[in-house]
Amino acid sequence: MISVCFITKNEEDWIEEAIQHLRPLVSQVVVYDTGSTDQTVQMARRLGADVIEAAWPGDFSTARNESLKLASQPWILRIDPDERLSPLMQEKIKAFVSSAPDDVHAVQCLTRNYTNSLEAIRDEGFQLCSPETPELIWARSFRGYLEMGYTRLFRRRAEIQFVGLVHEGVDPTVQGRIERRMDIVFHHYGTDPAQIRKKQKRKQYKELLLKQTQRAESNWFDWQALGLEFLEDQDFENASKYFMGALHKTDFSPNRLNLLSNLGWCFLQLDQFKPAQEHLELALSIDSEHLSSLLNLADLHLRQEQPSAALKTLNQALKAHVTSPLLWRALGQVFGKLNDWSRSQQAFEKSLNLAPDFVEARVDLAILLNHLDQAEAARSQLSEAFKIDPQNTRALKLSEILT
Repeated sequence: MISVCFITKNEEDWIEEAIQHLRPLVSQVVVYDTGSTDQTVQMARRLGADVIEAAWPGDFSTARNESLKLASQPWILRIDPDERLSPLMQEKIKAFVSSAPDDVHAVQCLTRNYTNSLEAIRDEGFQLCSPETPELIWARSFRGYLEMGYTRLFRRRAEIQFVGLVHEGVDPTVQGRIERRMDIVFHHYGTDPAQIRKKQKRKQYKELLLKQTQRAESNWFDWQALGLEFLEDQDFENASKYFMGALHKTDFSPNRLNLLSNLGWCFLQLDQFKPAQEHLELALSIDSEHLSSLLNLADLHLRQEQPSAALKTLNQALKAHVTSPLLWRALGQVFGKLNDWSRSQQAFEKSLNLAPDFVEARVDLAILLNHLDQAEAARSQLSEAFKIDPQNTRALKLSEILT
């Protein structure tokens, strides 16, 4: 009933498990490989996949549409090698396709993107994993996640094709009804920054996004993604430009929430305090407990030499985010500004108890300990920080002082 179509390049770390775990669900596996130099192709063939080897065609839609030409089953599953479906989710998909109404031509499902990056949790709207997170076992010890809806399953029909240079999708070409099934969750592991760096995708991704945002069919997500790329490069001028463009392309509150928070952060970095505050307060009018917006607003208060206002904001955040290492680090900084050294140290230590690999919090603690004339304790914290990030600028500067 279902053909799964993969697009691959150097996916040997993922492809075998990706194919094997879908055995109970799919009748055919198609792999369109765009120039792997590792064992991806050989592994896929050994597992019985129908493999096409071709040069990279220049955009993702072309590659995906080429893979569709080899599909033979009535339904097509769109999934990437670094994504997984639990057995329960596979059973839901099987049940759906076996009884789908004729007018349903595609199915939108929930994608849960995972990360270990505290920066992504702060800047990109990721939620912290918790015991209440559905299918938590599939989080694979990742720290946080971001959920989005994508069309993942569609009928094999000539008119249904992918469009878009990047963030490609079939929705504009679907003539029948698109069913929303947000209870079907795809687990996506390749969005973690460490995985993106390993695959060296950022340059290609950014170039395609620049082209995509010039097209009439570009959407808010394309503009937001490009804004995040510039944010990663600390190019706050361009980041704010594309976040603002994304904001004008969506009126859906959850989408606007992260855009407003990111705009506030960009304006803050550009020392434009008034628009920073306006955008952050607008975000908090949508969700008064939005962690990123509260952290950014507290940072704004600190820049304005208003530590008491910052503490009030963070205490508001504490009601809903007591397990956030980012929040406890921010509290440590605010208590430091208030010369409350004991509570500052306790807050930094709490942050590190929640996230032992949080380098910046560890450096903050080392700086505080040095200020308190506890040089040996400061050196110990620096030693731990260097194990995680040997090139950390602040740690290197403090190390010189302590030498």
